[in-house]
Amino acid sequence: MIATYCTVCRTGRIFSSTVDGVPEKFRLVGMDHFNAMFEDARTKSWWQQATGKAITGKQKGKQLIEMASQQMSLAS
Repeated sequence: MIATYCTVCRTGRIFSSTVDGVPEKFRLVGMDHFNAMFEDARTKSWWQQATGKAITGKQKGKQLIEMASQQMSLAS
């Protein structure tokens, strides 16, 4: 599982980190169109935080499965 948060657009998302049955490790690599971008360690593909979609690399066009989550304040 990968829990993401973009401080620019203030969105949190949780995705399954398994792609085609293979567990992936991700790291933050930057921003694209005001949203965080993550890179998987195995193929170096870049994934959008807002959509969970790979936009570059060998995984381009693939989609991470989003897990149910709820974003709320710490006070809540």
